Amino acid sequence: MPNREYPGAVVQGDSLYSLFSDALDIVEELKADPDSEAFHAAFSFTERLEDRLRHYIEVCEAHGIKWDFDVSRSTTDFASLLGEDDL
Repeated sequence: MPNREYPGAVVQGDSLYSLFSDALDIVEELKADPDSEAFHAAFSFTERLEDRLRHYIEVCEAHGIKWDFDVSRSTTDFASLLGEDDL
């Protein structure tokens, strides 16, 4: 990538979905203590993965490429647990 010091790494779409799904499972496990640093870190990480996954889906749709995973879960399912200062 131009203007980047390090080369990129490619992740297949289904692997990206799997990472996102696993991260959501971690957020689910940590939701009992939404004020914890671990919950906030997991939530932030999962949001970034979701952004990449949503972008991947947009690119696939633009090029007529089908994917075979269900993206019905989202970080928005947990956003209500965050304080106003965190949004």
